[in-house]
Amino acid sequence: MQTTAIMMHETGGTDVLKYETVDLPNPKEDELLIRVDAVGLGFGEVLYRMGIYVQQTVLPTSLGNYAVGVVEQAGPGVTGWKAGDRVTVLPTFEMNTYSVYGKHAIVPASSAAPYFEQWTPEENAGIWMQAITAYGALIHYAKIQSDDFVLLTPASGGVGQAAIATAKRAGATVITTTRTQEKAQMLKDLGADHVVVTDEEDISDRIREITNGQGVRIAFNALTGDLTTKLAGDVVSKGGTIIMYGGIGGQETVLPYPQLITRGITIQGYTLYELTYHAENLPGLIDYVKEGVADGTYKPNVDKVFPFEKIAEAHDYMTAGSTKGAVILQVHN
Repeated sequence: MQTTAIMMHETGGTDVLKYETVDLPNPKEDELLIRVDAVGLGFGEVLYRMGIYVQQTVLPTSLGNYAVGVVEQAGPGVTGWKAGDRVTVLPTFEMNTYSVYGKHAIVPASSAAPYFEQWTPEENAGIWMQAITAYGALIHYAKIQSDDFVLLTPASGGVGQAAIATAKRAGATVITTTRTQEKAQMLKDLGADHVVVTDEEDISDRIREITNGQGVRIAFNALTGDLTTKLAGDVVSKGGTIIMYGGIGGQETVLPYPQLITRGITIQGYTLYELTYHAENLPGLIDYVKEGVADGTYKPNVDKVFPFEKIAEAHDYMTAGSTKGAVILQVHN
C-alpha cells in the first residue's frame, strides 16, 4: 500500500524533513501494520534528525518510535492483536529499523501495548514513554523508597511530570527545580513537595535545608552545565547517584572529581531503551503503567498538539525548551 511518511535524506535542521509518498509492504512475521492516529514526540528525534543521537542515523530514513493507532493488518504468527484493535506502540526499536512518522507504519508486534479507552489518542500518546522512562530510572534502577529524597531536574516536561508521579507513588519526598517562579506553582500542583527556583535560590543551600543537611540520594537529571556540577559537588548525598537521561542545554559540564571520589558519588547514564530493547522487561513495565493509570498515578499530560503537516514547528517547539508536558503530532482525527 502507499502512504505518506515524513522522510529525511540528510541530517540537519527542520528543513530536511520532507513529506513523501512511500510504499509499505504487507507486515512480515510478528509485525503489525497500523494506521497512525497520534505520535508522541521526543527530543531524541530532534537529535536523530541532527545525526547526534544514541542511535545511528541511517539515511534515507523516517523517524519516531512511539505512537498510537489502529491495527489494519497483523502479520503471520502474531497473537493477541488483530485488525481493528487500538494499540499503543512502545519505543522498543531503533528508528533506523522501524519508524512511526507517517499516516501508516509497520511495527514489531512485540512493541504493542494496551490503549486506554477513557482517553483520546493524543492523551494515550502522552503517557507510556514518559511513564516507562521514569519507572526505569526511579524504580528499576534506583529502587526509591518512602524515606528517600529525590531531586528531579527538570520536571515540567512530560518525563519530568511522570517522574514526579512515580516518585510520589513510591512515597519519596520530591524536590524539583525551575529557573523562574513561572512554573513553580504548576510543579507543586503536580505533587512536588519542594520547588527550588534556581534564578532566585542557591540549590545547594536549599537542598541542605530541605534534607537536614544530608542531600538527596537520587538525582534524576537531564540538564548540563553548572547545575549538574553542583549536583555532583554537594547536592547528592554520600553514596548517592545522579542518573543522567539527557543533555539539555548542551553546555560544558565540569565534574568535581575530589568530591565524587571522597563522597562516593555515582553518575549513571540512562535511556529507556536499556529496558525496552529486552522483551523480558516489557511485561513488568506494562503492568506498572497499567496499575499507575488505574490508581490515578498517571494522568494525561499533553502540553501541545501539532497537526501532521506541522512537524517542523513541533521540532522547533521542543528545541525551545519551554514544554509543560507531552508534545503530540496528530495524524488522523
